[in-house]
Amino acid sequence: MGYLQNFIDVSVMALGREASGINVATLVEYGTTDQRAIQLQEVGFGRAVATELLTDHAESLRFSDADELEELDHEAVLASTTLSDEARAEVENIMVKVQTERAAR
Repeated sequence: MGYLQNFIDVSVMALGREASGINVATLVEYGTTDQRAIQLQEVGFGRAVATELLTDHAESLRFSDADELEELDHEAVLASTTLSDEARAEVENIMVKVQTERAAR
């Protein structure tokens, strides 16, 4: 990914963010240019689960104006009867880690 990111960085410096096009490095790394999906993947969700959360459980997610993940109402997500088994496992796993980290502070 280093070469792709370097290309984007040079393009942005030379042309500006708007004229440089999509960030191909991000597209290759995350399979999307949707910053909300990228945020979910960066906290540990897989691509398919991130898409499911955004599509089917958007009301349980809160993002900043800059599309940074601010809140995930995991209890509401886990209470959903339409949540896939894969998503349920990932939400439970990630939230256990988050709660463990908070308790350690």
